[in-house]
Amino acid sequence: MNSLPHELLEIIVSHLWSDELAPFATISATFQELIERRTFRELEIRSTDIDQFDAIVTGSRRRILRLLDYCIALPAVAERQRNSLGFTKAIHDLFFALSRWDTGSSANPIKLSISVVEDNIYPRIDYRRSILELTALNSLQIVPQIHTLCPDSDVCISDSSWINIASRLPNLQRLDVHLNHQRPGLDLDQRRRNRHSLAAALNNLHNTSHLVHLTLFSPAIGWSRSSFRHTPNLLLPDDPVNTDHLSLALNRLLRRSPHLRTFNLCGAIPLSPALFDISSDDNNTTTFPSRLERLSICFSACAPDGTPYFHGDITSSPADIAAYADDGFGDPNNSRPLYRWTGAAESLRPLVLAAARAAEHMPLLHAFSLQTQFHHCKIVYVAPGVAYPVCEWLGEEDPLGKEDLWLPRSYVDVRGLEGEGEGDKEVEEAWGG
Repeated sequence: MNSLPHELLEIIVSHLWSDELAPFATISATFQELIERRTFRELEIRSTDIDQFDAIVTGSRRRILRLLDYCIALPAVAERQRNSLGFTKAIHDLFFALSRWDTGSSANPIKLSISVVEDNIYPRIDYRRSILELTALNSLQIVPQIHTLCPDSDVCISDSSWINIASRLPNLQRLDVHLNHQRPGLDLDQRRRNRHSLAAALNNLHNTSHLVHLTLFSPAIGWSRSSFRHTPNLLLPDDPVNTDHLSLALNRLLRRSPHLRTFNLCGAIPLSPALFDISSDDNNTTTFPSRLERLSICFSACAPDGTPYFHGDITSSPADIAAYADDGFGDPNNSRPLYRWTGAAESLRPLVLAAARAAEHMPLLHAFSLQTQFHHCKIVYVAPGVAYPVCEWLGEEDPLGKEDLWLPRSYVDVRGLEGEGEGDKEVEEAWGG
């Protein structure tokens, strides 16, 4: 069998079903190598099997691995502190095992996906309500071969813990963060402390020299008919100047990421103009990442200090507004809400203009979108020759059309910032209108 050309053996192995591969690995060393390229490329392991994983994945198998799905089994007790200890041990065990791999210069980048195994059925245990915390960060091993870190959508890990895990990956190129600091059920004080802890963790994330893609997702609280609500002041109450530490931390992170190409903030995240600050500071003279190509920012209806960016449509009847606020689900026959929000010009305009000024300092910018959920506010810019990225499965249409593709194009649809007012013209001109 080894006398056959290597290319022909690859074709033979490619036609075998996954559940048929194991017996063929005993035919010859060549067959074993080809089969292991398939079977060890993507692995899913439980934290309880970390020793077995370390014993089996050796030699060339370590250089084959590309995707590692790590399923953490928590203690069978619905108690936050014990769950966090179990989570911490599982992360430390994995990073300790991976840190001992000596793959040399032939090491391949690994994508690490982390999930939590839920063996128990709600309401006996519901891990989603137990935000997990990582402890003993200083003893967590550094793992250079992990280049991508992403969570399972149901994992409820504290934001600061997730960023701290990322801080141990010196070659990190892609980071996805599923934010949990404003999950339903948390009191205001806890949400404030969680938000500040996230900002502090981002300020300490210094291994961003290789970072190319960054995505932060925050689940919106409620559906379209209940999402228009005034959020409380999320800033620290003892801060005399009401500093928005999270927006500033994100701004500094962008400055520290010279190779960053895509930046996405998804969901409903309270943000301030500080995110788009282009002024220099004492620690970093870079104004904004010069290689940014695509930005997609989705922000909440209120600023971090509780100031509303939008108002309800005063022309709607009180009954319509009440129904909009009380119903937790959208109209099954129409995905859009009963009325559109009206921008509060005095608070929204500084955010919109700050974003436009930041865009001017991105020489490689291909596309920039600034919007809220459900399209109450939508601002889009695309560079010449770039098509607007339409989400067809959401029924979204291209607001820019197909004409004049050789020109930079922009689209501003913000009710309250339209018309003949001086400030409205300023917004349109800032975005190339």
